[in-house]
Amino acid sequence: MYNSFQLDEINFTDLTLTHKRESVYSNQDHARWVYYDKNNNLYYKLWNPTYIRKDNVVNGIKSGFYDSSTTPALKGIISYENVCRGYIMEGVKENNQNSKLFYSIIKEKTKTSKHFYFDYCNQHIMEYKNQFCLIDLEGIYPLSELQNFLDHKYNSSFADNNYKEFVCNLVK
Repeated sequence: MYNSFQLDEINFTDLTLTHKRESVYSNQDHARWVYYDKNNNLYYKLWNPTYIRKDNVVNGIKSGFYDSSTTPALKGIISYENVCRGYIMEGVKENNQNSKLFYSIIKEKTKTSKHFYFDYCNQHIMEYKNQFCLIDLEGIYPLSELQNFLDHKYNSSFADNNYKEFVCNLVK
């Protein structure tokens, strides 16, 4: 469903750095960078091979959480030496529509995939070709990791309390 791109085949000379976060918490690498290709309207989100969430996007795809109903702008995964190093998405626009229907889709995906997207919030719901589309895709974990997540093992927290309550009730 999604393409695979090799990091060493991407020409960074035509890309513009739009965002960087070079953070380390304790021994956890949280650094990542976003580049924009204005000629093709593509965003490249990249991270180090030691990034704490390096496998999360792939797991989100394999579980079925990420598909054309949740991430229609996702073009593929960036890899290097069999390690996920990021992903590529087409450009999206800010969403100004009521996303209640999309929230229902997210809740159903959470149940069926057994994964939760902790970054679920209005700021991460964009519009892509008249569809809703999630961004910041590494913000996903299996439900089996919920307690570790709630215990701040990953130095993250839920962005939406209603969704957090929904996920916690699923695991009870």
